[in-house]
Amino acid sequence: MAHRMRRIVRWGWVVLAVAAAAATVGQTGSAQPKGAARTESAEGFAGTWRYRGSPGEGRALIGRAIDRATDDMFFVTRGTARKRLRDKNRFSRDLEIAFPPGRIRVGFDMITYETSADGRAVRVPTPDGETASLSQRHEDGRLVQIFRTDEGRRTNVFTLTQGGDTLRYDVRVDSGQLPRPVRYRLMYRRVD
Repeated sequence: MAHRMRRIVRWGWVVLAVAAAAATVGQTGSAQPKGAARTESAEGFAGTWRYRGSPGEGRALIGRAIDRATDDMFFVTRGTARKRLRDKNRFSRDLEIAFPPGRIRVGFDMITYETSADGRAVRVPTPDGETASLSQRHEDGRLVQIFRTDEGRRTNVFTLTQGGDTLRYDVRVDSGQLPRPVRYRLMYRRVD
């Protein structure tokens, strides 16, 4: 009899634990952390973001990525390639992201890009005075920008982390003229 009572009490605790978990899910709408929903919708990206380090650290990080990508180039062309890549990969201390109806707007320190949110490509000016084809879209919890020129492609991927308070900005530049892609990551914090 005592053995049977212990088993009933044990099962009672299991039922209570399951009921408590179900009640918690019902109150919050999901079993995810509070900031998780913010990271999945496009609107979670909206706002002003500031680089977490100093501008000098950000520029140095980009410079090292460019140097790694061009190290194996012939010395005569390496300097020119590095200068062109630095002109095209300028550091931005602040980012501004917004979602007007049906659109995506991403502002860097020197230039703002706005396109349709459906990923259709449009021609845009670049900070170095050239033009590129740009498409922007929100997919799988990420904001993706793809710039294309005759010389190559740049992909910017923005991802929210830490409950939506940190923006990870991953950049990849591919070109048939480079021995390997330029890759770097910058971290921004929400300021508004």
